[in-house]
Amino acid sequence: SLGGGIYSSIKSWTGPSNRKTWLIESSIAELGDQGGLLQVYRTRAGHAYRGYSHDMGLTWTQPTRALLPNPNSKMCVLTLPNGSVLAAYNHSPTRRTPLSLSISKDEGVLWTTVAHLETDPKLQFAYPTMQISGEDLLVIYSVMSKQSGKKLESVGIKVARVSLKKLLAY
Repeated sequence: SLGGGIYSSIKSWTGPSNRKTWLIESSIAELGDQGGLLQVYRTRAGHAYRGYSHDMGLTWTQPTRALLPNPNSKMCVLTLPNGSVLAAYNHSPTRRTPLSLSISKDEGVLWTTVAHLETDPKLQFAYPTMQISGEDLLVIYSVMSKQSGKKLESVGIKVARVSLKKLLAY
């Protein structure tokens, strides 16, 4: 039990599982105002998976392949003010570069790549998160480097600022 306060009505929820693809570290975006949710999953299958809820997350559809590549790296989805869904993710089936933005106007079925925020092949970009701040979209993410066969090391955290007006024009 989570106790009282704002969490008193939450009991539990169960989501789908697929052991072959190892669906983990999901991100969720709201779809309209009728309780619809889109969930995208990190996976080791070379592409993302997606699932839907029509009851605010109480139940979920069986995950299906999404039309976004995924190199076993966390993604982030966010609903834009015009109802489109924006994804921050690695646009590669095997590498954590480039770090890209894609927009879906049909609730996560089809995606259009609108920007590559980072493209350096010597670095890895991971764990993006997004926040709308005034007239901008902020994308916050980790930067990592693997120097001459050594273990992966953190270079730091970066913030990319993207014009929300330009994103809404897509």
